[in-house]
Amino acid sequence: MQAQLAALVGELGLPTFPQNSDGDVVFQRMSREAPQRYRGMTQEPQSMRLVGGMGILVRVIASSLPAESLRLDSRLTRLTLTDDAVEARFVEAGGTEENVSASHVILALPPRLLEATMSFSPALGEATAARWRGTPTWMAPHAKFFALYDRPFWRDAGLSGTAQSMVGPLAEIHDATTAAERLPCSGSSAFHRPGASWSDGTPSSPLRSVNSSRCSDRRPAHLSRPCSRTGRPTL
Repeated sequence: MQAQLAALVGELGLPTFPQNSDGDVVFQRMSREAPQRYRGMTQEPQSMRLVGGMGILVRVIASSLPAESLRLDSRLTRLTLTDDAVEARFVEAGGTEENVSASHVILALPPRLLEATMSFSPALGEATAARWRGTPTWMAPHAKFFALYDRPFWRDAGLSGTAQSMVGPLAEIHDATTAAERLPCSGSSAFHRPGASWSDGTPSSPLRSVNSSRCSDRRPAHLSRPCSRTGRPTL
């Protein structure tokens, strides 16, 4: 866990547990080769997860703030720099606008989305705007989903639950079982190449990669076969 985040988690007293890494990993390099099984590597430092998921961190921080400081269903549309403050303009779900004055503003959105959806006064310099537009967004071409099972059966086969494929549509698979193992699941990431299409010529998209039955038809068979044999999906 990143050091500053770990310090915050410790300060808030949030319980953590280690990401499961015991067992072998599976790697698929190309379609004409069988996936290879490798001995897993010990993580250093150990990857940690929060009991209750990362959402618990947001909820705990939000609970410590005054209710009037939280603005849900509102969209930040403009920032204006004045002599002694920053004026932030919000548009609520009903269309009502509100201006809020702040000493500092931290923007937690990808730069290209900020440049496309917000206005600034004074305006961004052209070089800055171009740099924001050209900054790739981490994981933007990926879609994530979870497959839920009664138990983490892959561990019975000596697998860690970690798999990677350069063939797709699943690029990464990880063991995302909860701390109490009440909801064993496999978290997967499907990748999308802009302009790519399925073998029948149908254009693909991240959403289609996850929700369409085409995904099950083209999943890495050697990576998923133990799931179809042993696991009983509950969702």
